[in-house]
Amino acid sequence: MLATTRRPAELSSVLQQWGADVVLPHDPDAVAEAVRQLAPDGVDVVLDYVGPATFSHSWALLRKGGRLLLCGILTGRQAQLSLHLTYLRHLSIHGIYLGTRAELEQLLQLLESGRLRPAIAERLPLAQAARAHELMESSQHVGKLVLLP
Repeated sequence: MLATTRRPAELSSVLQQWGADVVLPHDPDAVAEAVRQLAPDGVDVVLDYVGPATFSHSWALLRKGGRLLLCGILTGRQAQLSLHLTYLRHLSIHGIYLGTRAELEQLLQLLESGRLRPAIAERLPLAQAARAHELMESSQHVGKLVLLP
């Protein structure tokens, strides 16, 4: 599994603990070059949580028959797509299912029981929501930021 990060020197070991075989800098050109070296025909699956800013780069990394999984729109809601590539290269796009309210409640039960342990970078009081946004924008955290009442 390949992973990307804006801070590869600092985060490679963490991402490898989470299952990454190779950690690359979050630079579309560097990622494309590394994928060409590691998987000349492309990769099977790309998980893109950024959106339009990375969509075309993610799309180009796929091998014939590959799948692009979308789970975020951090950079907007619309992206350009050349539809002919879906049939010429047998590519597909899948939105990741986020679940129902009942499934969210099951997820919360797993968290409460300790069976699911997310990586939490920081817990901040709701009054520090602006600080949480600053951390996200600067990528100065590893894991989730939790706002508490």
